[in-house]
Amino acid sequence: MVYLKDEGVFDAPVDKIWRFLNDENANHEHRAVKFSKVLEQSEKIMVVEMDAKSPDGKTTFKQTAKFTFNPPKGFDMEFLSGPMVGTKHTHTYTPMGDKTKVE
Repeated sequence: MVYLKDEGVFDAPVDKIWRFLNDENANHEHRAVKFSKVLEQSEKIMVVEMDAKSPDGKTTFKQTAKFTFNPPKGFDMEFLSGPMVGTKHTHTYTPMGDKTKVE
């Protein structure tokens, strides 16, 4: 198993980050991933189909991911299908006044 940890600081309070994550009209654009369809959604769970680019950017593929939200502490993401099946990510938010640390 490989474990990778990365952290940074957003120049926004944690409540503003959660408002952005929950805003359907916000620009959640990622260079390598585009959400194409919500397959399941409840208060804490969202399963989405996404189109992703390979690391070299030359090919695209479909994959499915499950998000489990735990506001304001963070969320977990698990790939259910595609080349990254079984991979899990945890995003943890730590309030720091008008900034937020993310791991």
